[in-house]
Amino acid sequence: MQDRLKRIHELKNQLLDLGYHSFQVDSIVKEAAGRINESIDASQAACIIESLEDYLHFAHKCKKPAVRA
Repeated sequence: MQDRLKRIHELKNQLLDLGYHSFQVDSIVKEAAGRINESIDASQAACIIESLEDYLHFAHKCKKPAVRA
């Protein structure tokens, strides 16, 4: 579980570095986990990671320059 929490922290920082605001990242986490308690279980952690990775992929895709034909 410690590895998953570390991965969540890394993904959150990457999104912040790409320009997301902390309240936006917190909202992504809250939506993925359902509700936020002090602790999350493995299933919630997996959902959070998947969601953060999706947003990160989207952010990188948006930052790529458009290729014109």
